[in-house]
Amino acid sequence: LNSFELGFHLRYKVKEIITLQGACDLKIKNAKGSASVSVGVSGGALQLGSVGASISPGKLDTGCHGITGAVINLVKDLFNGLIMNTIKHAGEDALKSSIKDSLGKALSGITWTLPFNDGVEADFSPQSISSSSTLSSFT
Repeated sequence: LNSFELGFHLRYKVKEIITLQGACDLKIKNAKGSASVSVGVSGGALQLGSVGASISPGKLDTGCHGITGAVINLVKDLFNGLIMNTIKHAGEDALKSSIKDSLGKALSGITWTLPFNDGVEADFSPQSISSSSTLSSFT
């Protein structure tokens, strides 16, 4: 994905002392993220090293107008600050945990020996690893 945008159309009506109503076109846009992983060799096996993640959950655009839109925009500012920051940290932690669990299991499950007939066995255990590429960002 080159970009990510999630939109909702919201109609609201509030009846208290006065009646407020309107419509908003809510959008969460400009969400981005990236992950990084280091892999090393130890004891003839690939080992997962450090795992990093960076998520920018984007911004909430309310698309609300008028007097009631101003009130909703106050809530939007709270959402874009405190709530988006909470989403960012929880998302980064979940992404790192998921990568560690799945990639750690995948690396530990690799069998580096290949048996042939008559007791012959080929051992492809890694001795070193190097790379000049990095994981791409996702948006």
